[in-house]
Amino acid sequence: MTKNIADNFPKWLQIFYIVLGSITVIFGFIVMINVFTEAILVLLLGIALLLISINRFIIGNFDFKMNKEGRISNIAIGLLILPFAIVAIAGSLTITIGVIIVLLATALILLGIQNIARGCRNHKRKDVYRLVIITIGYLIVGLAILSLGLDTIQDKFKILILGVIIVIIGLIRIGEGILGKKVMKQPKHEYV
Repeated sequence: MTKNIADNFPKWLQIFYIVLGSITVIFGFIVMINVFTEAILVLLLGIALLLISINRFIIGNFDFKMNKEGRISNIAIGLLILPFAIVAIAGSLTITIGVIIVLLATALILLGIQNIARGCRNHKRKDVYRLVIITIGYLIVGLAILSLGLDTIQDKFKILILGVIIVIIGLIRIGEGILGKKVMKQPKHEYV
């Protein structure tokens, strides 16, 4: 007897997606409002990235609706971006803002690439969902590269761009928590 998709996506995980996604969105909006010093803003971005890292690690360990490759990919990206988040948090008052922006943008580029790969390779999910994830992955990569590539813009604007990316990532997580198993393709029934 095969487990159905709902069994592979427990309610606590849906709630976790929504709560962590909401917290991430709140941090992103606080950064976008831009009322704090740059050091505080990159600290908030570092905390948001830490939450995203933890989220990816938990997804990889407990989201059984994902195939093994997707789960390993989420654990790997969670562990890969963790040092970026820690350095951004710990160095927000001692490292130059420019260096932290580069670290944060690099971590977000990695997340965007993982979204693109996830959308391309996960055939268990509906095609519309996959297209959205791929498009958002490209958007994240593009915005992160924009924040890296424009030397002439002020750090506050680069931080704003990174805040927008954090909001997008949080909204994805909220959407996945709300939609749950609805993004999965339904198995085709074969009649004998």
